[in-house]
Amino acid sequence: MNFFGRTVRHGVRLVAVVSAGTVYLSLSTAMAATVLPGLFNTGVDDNQNTLPDNAIDSHWQLVPPSAVEVDPVVATSAGGFPIGPWVADNKLSAWITPAPDTQGPGNFDGSASYFWRASFDLTGVNPVPTAITGQWSSDNGGLDILLNGDATGNTNPGQFGAFIPFTVNGPFLSGLNTLDFVVNNSAGEANTFGYTGVRVEFAGNGPGAPPPPPGVKIPGVFNTGVDGSGITLPDNVADAHYGVTSRPAGSVDSPALTILADGYPIPPWVANSPTSRWLTASASTVGDGDDLPGDYTYQTSFDLTGYDLTKPITLRGSFAGDDSAVILLNNDATGISVTGFGSLVEFTLTSGFLPGVNTLQFVVTNGGTTANPTGLRVEGLEVFASPIPEPGSALLLVLGACTVAGYGWRRRRKG
Repeated sequence: MNFFGRTVRHGVRLVAVVSAGTVYLSLSTAMAATVLPGLFNTGVDDNQNTLPDNAIDSHWQLVPPSAVEVDPVVATSAGGFPIGPWVADNKLSAWITPAPDTQGPGNFDGSASYFWRASFDLTGVNPVPTAITGQWSSDNGGLDILLNGDATGNTNPGQFGAFIPFTVNGPFLSGLNTLDFVVNNSAGEANTFGYTGVRVEFAGNGPGAPPPPPGVKIPGVFNTGVDGSGITLPDNVADAHYGVTSRPAGSVDSPALTILADGYPIPPWVANSPTSRWLTASASTVGDGDDLPGDYTYQTSFDLTGYDLTKPITLRGSFAGDDSAVILLNNDATGISVTGFGSLVEFTLTSGFLPGVNTLQFVVTNGGTTANPTGLRVEGLEVFASPIPEPGSALLLVLGACTVAGYGWRRRRKG
């Protein structure tokens, strides 16, 4: 792994990390993390903090041949509808639209209505990136993402109820580059003047992250829907890391299975990502997650053998559940809950840990009166703890300290 760096402006240092032939770029500041110079999520200020409702987003443009060419306006849940059914607010990004009422003209035939442009300058950046990744949502369909005017084949047929991952591969220009997110409004609708907007999050962008927790990240902790190497599983496959330990009476026994990646209920469920997938406790052969109303308990575990429980331990991640979910640690309530499935909610635990194997349970409540979709999603799950030094290591530390002390005493005597 190699590191290269240069100061870009205002004391900001651009750091490139080269690992296994892939180049990742980020900006390091005291305020925010930015994946590339000048590249911002939608609806954020210069420090990557979300802007208030109806603010102007100066980092994005509506460019020709958009239906209108105006300053993008930020839309949040403070303005009410259409946030819900649009993807809910979070701290990383906000919706941008052509007008404060989130409405604008469109095209009945499904053709491009809006070209939302983000620009970034790679002048003097070496090495240049190989790809840009992230996720987006749009109203209505996302037709493509253009890199410097060229199609990349990234579409968003799911529209506004969930995020869809994207990857834009180079080559990139050594100077100014543009990304245009192309959106249709009102395809097939009698009234072609309606609600429209776009939401974009670039991987690596966001507000200044807190320092990592004390200790080291322990192995054997997994997101939902991945194999032992952290690679996402195919459709309708049992997840070996999450078991279903309880379910409503009458529900057919089934392991925790990955939901089908395409089509209902994703969206309105938040889209799968490259690092996690939705699970369901349903034995439905169509893989749509339908099951009886009631509580379903998904359980995973991690091992703290060899770690010091007298020192801080941190468990963190994000989750969503249909219809709602609560978290238990070692069968004890944590007070952490989530309602809804359109976005992931972060959580952190710093107490309640036991020596040896610990269990983490997600109790998902499915509402309604008949069978309907239910599932669990966990992403970014990690545990930090401090290893207990081995006796030999501790002895060496003591001997080393004694040696240094003795050397200092002899020098003082000679002096």
